[in-house]
Amino acid sequence: YTTSLFKLPAGGLGLAFGGQFRRESLRQGPDEEAISGDILGTGPGNFTDAGRKAYALYGEANIPVFSPIFSAPGLHSLEFTAATRFEDFRNNDTNVLVPKFGMRWQPFDESFTVRATWGEGFHQPSLIELFGSPSQGLTPPGFAPAALFDPATGNSVDSAAFIIRSNPNLRPEDSRSFSGGFVYTPKFVQGLTLTIDLYDIESKGRVAVPDLQNVINRSITGQLLPLEQVNRGADGEIVSIEEAFQNSGSQKARGIDFGVQYVLETRVGTFTWLTQASYLDSFQFAQLPGETERELRGSTLPGSEADEAYLKWRANSRIDWAWHGFDLVTTVHYLDGFHERLNPGETPLRERYVKQTWFFDVQASYDFTFVVPVETRPVAGYAKNPQDTTLAKDGAAKESAAMQTANVGLPIWKRLLSHTTVTIGCNDVFGQDPPHASTSTNYADFLYDPTGRFVYLSLTKRF
Repeated sequence: YTTSLFKLPAGGLGLAFGGQFRRESLRQGPDEEAISGDILGTGPGNFTDAGRKAYALYGEANIPVFSPIFSAPGLHSLEFTAATRFEDFRNNDTNVLVPKFGMRWQPFDESFTVRATWGEGFHQPSLIELFGSPSQGLTPPGFAPAALFDPATGNSVDSAAFIIRSNPNLRPEDSRSFSGGFVYTPKFVQGLTLTIDLYDIESKGRVAVPDLQNVINRSITGQLLPLEQVNRGADGEIVSIEEAFQNSGSQKARGIDFGVQYVLETRVGTFTWLTQASYLDSFQFAQLPGETERELRGSTLPGSEADEAYLKWRANSRIDWAWHGFDLVTTVHYLDGFHERLNPGETPLRERYVKQTWFFDVQASYDFTFVVPVETRPVAGYAKNPQDTTLAKDGAAKESAAMQTANVGLPIWKRLLSHTTVTIGCNDVFGQDPPHASTSTNYADFLYDPTGRFVYLSLTKRF
């Protein structure tokens, strides 16, 4: 790479390029009990030995058009980035070339920056999705709020077995994304930074396991996908369902991210307030190619047992106070509520609202740093700044030679204690329980941690 391939009026043109070779392998070797399937809640295991090879070439250029040394009215700074990546997968002769473009513009000065990025993406299915051993489980019992419904009999499906298989015929996923926004640091309010970013993301062919209710519905209409099967007993009731990983339809997400940071320097320390929030304006999903997209913002997928929810709002707010080695942090987490759809096979759908939540965390720490006093005319080899550090080859901070020399002049107890950080904290201070949801765990375990109030103490020593 080079930051100055050749000079332009606004600065040097930067260029970087590289290559990659990757080899992936998957081996699954179940024991005799797993092969026989003689384990409660599991099916017979299979041997798997699969792999693939891939290589890639990529490059990126940074092109300055205007800069502080070459500016114009309304064009204090303007630069563009362009990148591309070529990747070839040798297992199925698939290759792709994806681009990415970016722009950064400062119309007046460094206090206001407009930025935007557009790009395309490409994702191959994982080896587990392509060649992994089957897994199995039991559907929710017939009396559960999210139980499956059988249109053929008009009854709920009472704890039928289901099997999920890999699918060697999966296609890659394609995507495109756009994000744009601004960063504003007003001169009339020192320490304040405001950010707003809009995003719009669309993907096609995402690999997913179809909803069991949809498999049942397709079996009624005779439109089962490859590797899908619904098996019934002599009484016509469903006894087992077979399905596999499939390429889904399209998925579109659009929203806004907000950020506010304010840093205040005082005689009694530095106060930092940081708030980040995300608003989901729209989330549309089509489970299969060709299906009409459905709006899912603020709800879950039909019949998903609340295994994924698309929240309108998420936010975190943190206040930090740092002074002479002391550091105190308070964090507030907010998760919006959502509607879970309970009876996917019936009309009309019934919904239940899972309420929004607030969680509070606190953490306090003290950093012991001792350095011998330095005279007005310091002795050579002694560091004045107790934070005088350099970076090691791995990027980690380490003491400079001057600081190491200064530490030698300390009493032994201070040398042992120096650069030790003691931290005590509490997550979920008020012991807030996750809200109830209609899942096997009785809460939305994809969003919440059931630990509850958790107090911790840590001791860190830097050498």
